[in-house]
Amino acid sequence: IDSALLPELARLLRAGGVNLTGRDHMTLWTSVDAGATYSHKTLVDPGVTGYSSLQHYVVGGVDTLGMLYEQADPYPNQDLNSILSRYVQGGIDVVTPTRFVFRELP
Repeated sequence: IDSALLPELARLLRAGGVNLTGRDHMTLWTSVDAGATYSHKTLVDPGVTGYSSLQHYVVGGVDTLGMLYEQADPYPNQDLNSILSRYVQGGIDVVTPTRFVFRELP
């Protein structure tokens, strides 16, 4: 491996939500130490989101990162307490995506 590539190989990107109890707040996490820590995060979408896919491509000679992810409309009148109450009682809510979103990321 070319030693000039090593710093770039240590950089990892991960996309996902920040909450352990739900699928929301789609965030791009960046690691510069091969995944030991993810010291930088960028909020991509604060709403209800799901699975995502990151893609690197070149546009006009410029490296570009794109993200395709699921997005859904929130349930009306839903707050954290009502979600936790249903979870504790054994209820499981499955949010069906209402659309797919593609964004180019900085």
